[in-house]
Amino acid sequence: MANFKEKNRGCVLLENEAGHYLFIKENNDDYWILPGGKKEQYESWFSTAERELREELGIESTKLSFRGMIENHFQIENTVYHETMIVFSAQCVVIVANHEKHIKRECRWVPPEALATLNLKPEPLRPLLLEKLTYCRI
Repeated sequence: MANFKEKNRGCVLLENEAGHYLFIKENNDDYWILPGGKKEQYESWFSTAERELREELGIESTKLSFRGMIENHFQIENTVYHETMIVFSAQCVVIVANHEKHIKRECRWVPPEALATLNLKPEPLRPLLLEKLTYCRI
């Protein structure tokens, strides 16, 4: 019998002045994700996204707008995950860099036309971004 875990994440799609989006790759992963992370108990989705931007990239404050929601199911070994990811969007005019020394993190600005071939996780992120959806479930 498999274990079951809930994952709640707040993430941000940052867009620079050139219209490119920021994605990050952590540690030895071979895929790209949005900046963001785990929602803490009693924390709002908005506060989660703000805190994660500050912790990961040193971005203190930005105007966040709701972009969409991803509901994702996946399995790793004997654990089945149900992930809920709230995605915000924001303009970024500052230099971004990894601010967590305990995590190896690569940051990359990606033009919209490269999203179709970029190795993204979770997989529902691609249709959410390319098709401008507000909800995507797999």
